[in-house]
Amino acid sequence: MPQAIHPRPERSYHQALTVAKLQSAKLLELQASISLTRLWCKQNRHGEARDLLAPIYRWFTEGFDAHDFEGGQVAVEAAARLTARFRSGLLGAVAVFAA
Repeated sequence: MPQAIHPRPERSYHQALTVAKLQSAKLLELQASISLTRLWCKQNRHGEARDLLAPIYRWFTEGFDAHDFEGGQVAVEAAARLTARFRSGLLGAVAVFAA
């Protein structure tokens, strides 16, 4: 069951993303994306989390040992795994009902 949506933290993360993008501050954008991704994963919004984090994660081509980058990689991979599990479970449920 998804956890309750938390509008204030989500709004704050979106504001942080907006400011980071306006300032072309990619590391701050990554940090805000990771924070929002974690919130969304707690709310079972894994697809949205992956879609948000993947582009900024791909932007970084070096710094693989940076703490934030490692956290982003873990979050992207976790969101992708959860999305795949959800889709396979959903497709299985659709097949059962369609039979």
